[in-house]
Amino acid sequence: MARQVVTCGADEAAADAEARMAGAKVRRLPVVDDSGRLLGVLSLADVAREAERERASRERQVKDDEIGRTLAAICRPREAHAGTA
Repeated sequence: MARQVVTCGADEAAADAEARMAGAKVRRLPVVDDSGRLLGVLSLADVAREAERERASRERQVKDDEIGRTLAAICRPREAHAGTA
């Protein structure tokens, strides 16, 4: 269970959500409205599907190599915190 929940907004760009996933090392982000109410959950698979849809576009937000780097960051073991077992 996470100590701090990382979320994204419904109107947030897929690339920004992907960057949050990489930074927080999570595979899913709760999507919340302006009041903080849960609207749904965005998965790394959702971001990968968006990257696939954008593949033909000249203005791609999410690049294939970014998905790979995010997955690698998520799969990397977290550093042990002092005082935890």
